[in-house]
Amino acid sequence: MKVVVIGASFAGLNVVRNLPGDFEKVIICLDKYPYKKNFLLDFLLGRVKSKDLLFEEELFNIENTEYFFAKKVTKINPKRKSVILDDKTQIVYDVLVIAVGSRPRYISCPGVHKRGVVSLSVLEDIKYIKDIIDITSHIVLYLNTSLGYYTLDMFSLRKENLKVLIPEELRWQKIKESVREENMDSRLSEFTYYFGLEVKEVIGNGDVKALRLSNGKIVACDLFIVDTGIKPNLEVVKNTDILCEDALIIDGNFSTNIEDIFAVGDVVNQDLSNYIDYKGTSDKIIEDSRHLAQIIKSRY
Repeated sequence: MKVVVIGASFAGLNVVRNLPGDFEKVIICLDKYPYKKNFLLDFLLGRVKSKDLLFEEELFNIENTEYFFAKKVTKINPKRKSVILDDKTQIVYDVLVIAVGSRPRYISCPGVHKRGVVSLSVLEDIKYIKDIIDITSHIVLYLNTSLGYYTLDMFSLRKENLKVLIPEELRWQKIKESVREENMDSRLSEFTYYFGLEVKEVIGNGDVKALRLSNGKIVACDLFIVDTGIKPNLEVVKNTDILCEDALIIDGNFSTNIEDIFAVGDVVNQDLSNYIDYKGTSDKIIEDSRHLAQIIKSRY
């Protein structure tokens, strides 16, 4: 019995860890070094070091398990029960588990992919912020979740000159209520806030230099931090018959509509895009992955 798991997330790794040793297991991971996404904010704020982001070594020494790092699945072929990687490697499976987690949401406007436009949900972006922050004069934060709110405190402590775009004032109030940190408002009063405005264009040749707002104002910017939250990562199921809406659709046993293909974790969370204060990996995800492993064990 061969179980192929796409995604070295908490969910994917816990599925593999809880499968019997005599099952042949394969983990395919897009990252060269899989990391704990729920620690990214702590890394940005200096509470943990980069080595603390990495998963425990034991998760990459699971019995009868083959690992593919820095590999992207470009095609899922349910009829042939195989997946194709970006280097043309074909891997066959008896059971396929999709556990690719989430990806950042971005605003939609011209220039949003310029250098200097970053999220709070990707390690490379967090490293870029840490590398450039001391030589950056004009920082703009688009704030729409609690991650951005916690980041404000970092800028307050550093006495940074920061401009904050808050598209929805009502959501801003809900974010503050969800965080409820004492004396936070007084620490953040020094920033410049723009309420009810959107970014219409990111201006610059290659690198971001300014933002054009919905009121016509142009704001200088050489680091644009976009905190719009996350959404299920559905890229891997494009051009397949696997059903999805805002997330992958599964039944009570984590089965998709395609036989022998399961999904677990953030990729099946229909409400993920609406969270204001999403904490990342939860006990539920870990429990769901264990449950899925038991289902696979009993069924196959």
